[in-house]
Amino acid sequence: MSAPDVLDRIAAANPVPAGPPPQAWSAAVLLDEIDERRGTMTKLETVQSAPPEGPRRAWRSRLAVAVGAFALVFAVVGLVALVASGGTSGPATPAPTTVAPTTIAPATSVPVTPPPPAVDPVEAGRAFIEAMDASDAAAAAALLDPNAVFDDLAGSVDDLGPVFDWQTSFDLRWTVRSCEQSAIGPPALVTCEYDTQSLLGRAVPSDALAGSYDFEIVDGLITKLTHDFRGLGGWDEFAQFVRSDSDDFDVMYTDATGRFATLTPESNALWREHSARFLAERFYLRYTNGDTDGARSMALSSGVVPAGFAAIIDAFGVTILDIACTSITPGTLVECRTTQVDDFTRKVSPAYTYSNVGRISVGGGVVRDADSRLDDDPIFDRYAVWLDETGPGRWFELGCTDGGWFFSTACVEIMVAPDTVDAWLATGPDLGELGA
Repeated sequence: MSAPDVLDRIAAANPVPAGPPPQAWSAAVLLDEIDERRGTMTKLETVQSAPPEGPRRAWRSRLAVAVGAFALVFAVVGLVALVASGGTSGPATPAPTTVAPTTIAPATSVPVTPPPPAVDPVEAGRAFIEAMDASDAAAAAALLDPNAVFDDLAGSVDDLGPVFDWQTSFDLRWTVRSCEQSAIGPPALVTCEYDTQSLLGRAVPSDALAGSYDFEIVDGLITKLTHDFRGLGGWDEFAQFVRSDSDDFDVMYTDATGRFATLTPESNALWREHSARFLAERFYLRYTNGDTDGARSMALSSGVVPAGFAAIIDAFGVTILDIACTSITPGTLVECRTTQVDDFTRKVSPAYTYSNVGRISVGGGVVRDADSRLDDDPIFDRYAVWLDETGPGRWFELGCTDGGWFFSTACVEIMVAPDTVDAWLATGPDLGELGA
C-alpha cells in the first residue's frame, strides 16, 4: 500500500465529521459511529490491490497503521472530554479551594519593666550617710560607682564592711543635718553636713565629731566622696587612755601616733572593751566629783544620777585622787574604783584616803545604769557609830542615825564639822595604821 493510500484510509476512518454536526451528539451515538467506521476500515484492509511487498515495505505499512490507531485513540479521548464538559472549550476552570480561616492568637501582654527612676543627687548623698549610720555596707555600696574615689578612712568600696564593723565597736552613729546641691553636672555636686555621737564623743563632749561629705554623683551613683571633719570626737584622749592603761595600743592602731585604727576583728573587740571603759571612767569621775550635769549628759536618763547626790559630795568636800576601771563584761559592764579624800579624812590624817566603788552598765553609746557604794573603811565606820551613840543633839534631831545622813546635806555638815571631828578624836579612837 502506498503512502497516499494510507492517508486516505486514516481520513476515511476519522470519527469526527468534517463539518459541524446538526446537533450535539451523545456519548452513545458517538461510540456507535466509531464502531461502524471501524468495521468499514477493517473491510478495506482485507482488500489488497497488489501482492505483498518485501519485508521492509511490510514493516512500514504496519507502522503507518499503528500511527493511525494512536491518532484515533487520542481523538476519541479528546471528544469524550469535550462532550462531558458540555461542549465548551478552553482551559478548565479549577474547582474552588476552600481555605480554612487562619486563627490569629490574641496578642499576649508582655510586662515591660520601666527604667528605674533617676536617683535625686541630694537623696543619694543623704542615703549614703544614713547607710553609714546603720552600718549597712550593702546599702552604701549600692550608692557607689564600683570605681568610686575615696578621700576617707575607707579607701574603696571593699573597705566599707571592715570600717562599719569597726565603728559599731564603739557605737558611732551619724545624723544628717543638711544636704544641698551646688551643681547640676554631670557630675552633680552635693554637700551633706552631719553630726555624730559615740562612746568616745560622749566621754569628751567638748570634742564632738562633726563635719561634711562632698559627693560627686553621676547617674545616681557616687563617683567621688571627700570627708571634711571638725573635732575628733574624743579620738586623741581615747588613744592616750589606751596607751597608758593597757598593753593593747599596738593591736588597735596601725602606727605609734594613734591616728589610724586597725580594722581587724581582734582590734574591734579591743575597741569595744576599752571604749566602754573610757566612757565609764569619765562618767564616774563626774559622778563622784558631784558634776551631776556632766554625768547625766553621758547617761541614758537623768535618773541614773540620784538627785541631791552632788550636794552630798560637795558637803563632804570630796577630791578624787585616782580612778581605775576594769571590765567585768567587756563592752557592757565596768567596775570603777576611786581613791579620794574629803574634809573628814583631812582632819583625821593627811595619809588617810578611802575608796568608792561603782558599777556602770554601758550600751547603745550611753551609760544605762550605775550604782556607787563606799568601800570598806573601818575608821569611818567607827566614827559613824560614835555619832549615832553620842553625837551632837542636832544629829538626832535631824534623824541622821542609821545611815539617814547619806542623803542629807545637813547631816553631812555635822559629820565633817571640825568641832565634831575633834570631839571624836579626843576619845582616842582606833585609827589602825594611821595611828601608828
